[in-house]
Amino acid sequence: MARPFLSFNSSFFSWVLSMIISTSMTDEQLLAAIHSAAVQYNQLLDQVFLFIGKNNNSPQYLWFQARFRKHQFMHLLGLTSPILSAVEFFDRAFDDRLIISDCLPSREHIRTTVVEKCSCCARILNLKDAKYMSIGSKDKITRNVEFSYAYGKEAILGFAIETDDIYFPITLIPSPIENFTTARYRTILICSKSQPEGLYRRPLIEIKTGLFDELFPSFPEPLAELFCNEKDPAE
Repeated sequence: MARPFLSFNSSFFSWVLSMIISTSMTDEQLLAAIHSAAVQYNQLLDQVFLFIGKNNNSPQYLWFQARFRKHQFMHLLGLTSPILSAVEFFDRAFDDRLIISDCLPSREHIRTTVVEKCSCCARILNLKDAKYMSIGSKDKITRNVEFSYAYGKEAILGFAIETDDIYFPITLIPSPIENFTTARYRTILICSKSQPEGLYRRPLIEIKTGLFDELFPSFPEPLAELFCNEKDPAE
């Protein structure tokens, strides 16, 4: 059984239409979903990302930096393994070498919740789709794992502090972002860099061509300081 996402906002229609959360999968389908998620997750490794959000007619920005590591992948799916470490689990998932006995629901999960997470994980990790979603800071009390920031729409990826203002993905929840944050900002820019101590240059993704150049003069100082100028060495 699957439940398609619905949205009143036509700008999200194409993304919403293809975003389906499944509640039931065969073992083969589950392993395929985990593999697809690992392939997408692998594209995010060894980089630091900057997510910037802003709403129309508002001077306020919201931003956070995030880093993705192999050992965090298994936890996002609500899984544990009786024999594999978290890094080994990711490597086997990426190589499509997992078997179903490698994949057990972690303490707080059951098969259904694992399936829900796995069915939407690859999609939510695709940063090309993230620009059609929202970001927000968690300010609502929930029974879910605590996190500081999230991006998503009908499902969210939540981030907790790691170190030096860099966050890590701690949870994937198939639940609308408005359940966790009061103020939501449209994701307008996503940037990346190879080193945490480096500076960002041009955006990796912007919702329209030239938006970075248009908005940069209005960036608050703490945000602007994350970027290098033309005289700075390239990353």
